[in-house]
Amino acid sequence: MRYNRQRSAPATTSAPATATPLGRRGMLRTGLLVLVSCVLIVLVAVPMFLMLLLSFTSHTPTEFYTLPFTFSGYGDVFTSVFASVLLSSVWMSVSVTFVTLAVGFPFALSLSGLRPRTRLVVLVLLILPFWVSTILKIFAFQVILSSNGMVNALLLRLGVIGEPLPLLYTDFAAVLGMVYVLLPFMILPVYNSIRKIPWECYSAAHDLGASSVRTLFQITIPLSRSGVFGGILMVFPPSLTMFYVSDILGGSKTLLLGGFIRNQYTVAGNWGYGSAISVVFMIVLVLVPLFVGWLGWRSSSFFSGGGVSEGRGSRGDVGASSLGNGGSV
Repeated sequence: MRYNRQRSAPATTSAPATATPLGRRGMLRTGLLVLVSCVLIVLVAVPMFLMLLLSFTSHTPTEFYTLPFTFSGYGDVFTSVFASVLLSSVWMSVSVTFVTLAVGFPFALSLSGLRPRTRLVVLVLLILPFWVSTILKIFAFQVILSSNGMVNALLLRLGVIGEPLPLLYTDFAAVLGMVYVLLPFMILPVYNSIRKIPWECYSAAHDLGASSVRTLFQITIPLSRSGVFGGILMVFPPSLTMFYVSDILGGSKTLLLGGFIRNQYTVAGNWGYGSAISVVFMIVLVLVPLFVGWLGWRSSSFFSGGGVSEGRGSRGDVGASSLGNGGSV
């Protein structure tokens, strides 16, 4: 008698669930996001909220700020004193931005044409000053521009001048110091934008007989405008608040917006007025990128009308389309 023995399947036990690598990455990403959010809330959002509250407080001779809440701080913003400080700050910032662009664009253009090793050395030398404190560099300029400094000593030895020039404690010295500090912030975005221009654009321009000047104005400048606008955004707003450069090199003859805000906190003791000016300044800092973006859109429309546009067709065909209609210059 045979018996069919059915083998029972072995009992399976469920293994404890373990986190997959993808799950670990998600947890790590979430943790980093929470950490960064907490840091931004504590160091940025909370101080800005407190500054906004202080901008509505009152001021007395014996207290920095007091209740009740008032709009007098914002009313004092629209005065002739603040208007003169704002105009002088904007004028100096525009001068600094123009000089950095005039110097930085040719430098970035030349840098993009160097050999890779030479370019790397120049980039390292360009970034190396960031390792030194800005205050130390500005004090070095104070020594260079003094009456017995290197510039006057060289000019006197060459016989160009008969007596030392008053270079220090002038607006020229303040602008020169800001240009030195902010010049890399203009060069790097422009250089990065120029490096992204395809070589086919220049090849098409050369084949169509365009001169170097026409290639510069119809190929290089239009296709690198994003770097130019990026450099302007990185130079113009900081130059409005670099009051320490104006104090050290300009002798505090030109009161910048940052120095005016500092004086309200440290000298006048009017924290409400200083906070109101800071709020207005932050609004201006928001409007400036929007205005620069609008200029970028306008320039894009202008250049696209002349045949150059980053967003239409392949960029290799841009050079041919922009130069094929006009011949050589």
